[in-house]
Amino acid sequence: MEVSVNDNVKIYNLSKGDSIPEWVSSKRRRKLEKQHIGFRRSIRLIQDFEFPDVATTISLTPNGRYIIAAGVYKPMLRCFDVNELSLKFEHGLDAHALKVLPISEDYSKTIVLEEERFMEIYSNGYRHYRFRLPKFNRDMAFCREASDLFVVGAGNEIYRFNLELGQFLSPMESEAKELNCCVVNDYHQLLLCGTNDGRVEAYDHRDRNRVGSLDCVLNSLVDYDLEGDRGFAQQINSIAFKDALTFGVGTSTGHVLLYDLRSTKPLLVKDHQMGLPITKIDFVKEDGIVLSMDSRMLKFWEEDTGKPIGAIEPGEPLTEFVRVPESGLLFFAAETQQMLQYFVPSLGPAPKWCYHLESIVEELDTIEAPAIYDDYKFVTKEHLEEIGLDHLIGTNLLRAHMHGFFIDLRLYNRARTLTQPQAVKSQRRKKLRENMEKESTTIPTSKNANAPKVKANKALAAQLQAATLTGTKDKKQQERAKIASKVLTDNRFASLFENTDFNVDEQSDHFKQMAKRVSIRKTKTQQNDEDTTDEEGPKSGLFMDDEPVEERDDEIESDESDDSSDESTEEDEKSEQESVQNESNEEEEIIQVKPKQKPKAFKFVAVDSRRQLNTLRTGEKEVDEGLDETFGARRKILKKETDALVDIDDTPFGSKSISYIVKDDEKSRREAKQKQHLEERRAVHRSAGSFMKPLPISLRGRGGRHRK
Repeated sequence: MEVSVNDNVKIYNLSKGDSIPEWVSSKRRRKLEKQHIGFRRSIRLIQDFEFPDVATTISLTPNGRYIIAAGVYKPMLRCFDVNELSLKFEHGLDAHALKVLPISEDYSKTIVLEEERFMEIYSNGYRHYRFRLPKFNRDMAFCREASDLFVVGAGNEIYRFNLELGQFLSPMESEAKELNCCVVNDYHQLLLCGTNDGRVEAYDHRDRNRVGSLDCVLNSLVDYDLEGDRGFAQQINSIAFKDALTFGVGTSTGHVLLYDLRSTKPLLVKDHQMGLPITKIDFVKEDGIVLSMDSRMLKFWEEDTGKPIGAIEPGEPLTEFVRVPESGLLFFAAETQQMLQYFVPSLGPAPKWCYHLESIVEELDTIEAPAIYDDYKFVTKEHLEEIGLDHLIGTNLLRAHMHGFFIDLRLYNRARTLTQPQAVKSQRRKKLRENMEKESTTIPTSKNANAPKVKANKALAAQLQAATLTGTKDKKQQERAKIASKVLTDNRFASLFENTDFNVDEQSDHFKQMAKRVSIRKTKTQQNDEDTTDEEGPKSGLFMDDEPVEERDDEIESDESDDSSDESTEEDEKSEQESVQNESNEEEEIIQVKPKQKPKAFKFVAVDSRRQLNTLRTGEKEVDEGLDETFGARRKILKKETDALVDIDDTPFGSKSISYIVKDDEKSRREAKQKQHLEERRAVHRSAGSFMKPLPISLRGRGGRHRK
């Protein structure tokens, strides 16, 4: 079984699957069904529902129990019983059958229209009578009220054969040269015939003359403005009645026209868009759905609007189809050995004789089938060139679809992985080039060029404009001016100065806190940079970095080299000691120390005791090694700081450890209780030695022996 979904309309192909040859033995057949998954999944509603070569026509008896079909080769007629789900009988034919028409409720009376102008009447599966027509025949219809069989073909005569009398009656003549199809309405027994010149003629069996004519070509071309050069409705190939008034007409150009007997204008015109003749039309009366078939596909659409509902395209040329009444089960006669079986739940439920089909469909609905293209990737031609697979166009590895191709997902991932490094490099170069061009174009040239239309944050805009107007050679100032110009000229920040919603509320608590933090940072930077206060311009939160980017990069590189950092640290310590010696006063209590600059590197020193740690923290090194007397004042300060410590321990730093035991009170109580219980049992314990002594002879039983 194969399931296809089109606009939420599910179509189940019941004939899809592998078939086992007939000449295979039953033992071999069972073995194949176990081994081959295709044989296990195939559904066979009716056994041997096929022909040796192709099926030419198929029909259903009025009671819906028997399916009668004809095919080749050899030409044969087969009848299938749906209650038994098997073949009822098989009969050979002398010529190819064009149409099979059951005229009774079951298969007991059947008429077969054959090639070479022959017609055969079957009774209970056996040929009852065979006769020949004057001209080649194409279609036939049966009038139950008069028991007349109408036959049309390559001529303007409509032949009448009365089954009650068993003889031909005088034919009815048409104005057309040839007739292609005919149908009799079951309500009022009106006969409609389709001609080869695009007209529909109506006849009454009670009158030999024509009672009406409908020109489908003229009315359709005038009212619907259709193209006449396409030969629209040149021939009428099929006619079908829905009820007493509504009928459908199928043309040789692939159009379906719906008419009312009381009007010459079509109610609806439906184009199959295939250009193939419409071979059969059927109606789902209870749902207002029309089924129209050409040699390629079957389409079902809404009767009122013509909106398509779904389509069945088996991939094989179709000859005829039949729908089981009041159900969604369809049988097709096609140019294949096996007659096709489809089930469409939207057209109706499953018939009673195959009720198990409903449970199978429900089970399939609960199982989520994987998508058809889960393992494939859709790519365009340009994408193929990027990953280097454009040379595969035209091979089996690519399947053309719309404006691109479907490629196996594994192959696509592998190709993308191999070409990814090159793509990353090219993307980086492209991005870098764009940034360089953008920076070169956004360098401010004058004040008027950079000034945006300031409507919001005027103070910030003025501050940034003032920062751009710098003529100094200081790297820090130039860096700030560059950043300010970017903010003013970049379109991403345009709303900051144009949209009033971005106004900064200087009275808010958040702004005050940020301003306080900025002021603290400013004071720190001013203390660290004594000589740069006069040269620097206005500062803001945007300029928090006190050093250029290049200098910070140099500092990071200096961190990575250990030797250079060690040497720089020693030099800094020596310079610091010299500065302290020069700036120390004679008074021991007052010491002025020059504020330290930001270190350019850090040195990690191993510390063995707390005393060494305190020595390093206060900036004094090797106090106990007898240095110069100039450090006397610093020793006193160090002594005051160390006196504040409660305890000084000279044990190696980091060598102390603490061990503790968490004792579970409940566990200890349980152990103590168990120990007490054992002691009590030992106290009342008695030895078993007294019980092991031998009994006296008087107390021993008969035949008892004393065991020593």
